Amino acid sequence: MQELKGAIGQGHNTTPGRDGLGNEIFKHMNDLALEEMLASINTVWDQGHLPAEWKHAVIIPILKPGKEAVCPGSYRPPSQQSCVRLWKEWSLIGLCIG
Repeated sequence: MQELKGAIGQGHNTTPGRDGLGNEIFKHMNDLALEEMLASINTVWDQGHLPAEWKHAVIIPILKPGKEAVCPGSYRPPSQQSCVRLWKEWSLIGLCIG
């Protein structure tokens, strides 16, 4: 549970992905709701099957300051992804580093 709370705490208040759930929503969940979320994440991990929603990101190209709009290299490609997917990635990185 502490790992999940830590991942939620690391998340920024960014625009949510396609699931419409931003990190701020999860910061206000009580422990019972977080335990249900953790059980769902662990089920996904145990089964080895990612939900389709976790495989998608919305990419919104943003023009870099002072660059020409006609050149593809003039854009930054930030993506909006599922918060839950990002938490799992952070926990895996932590396991590899720590």
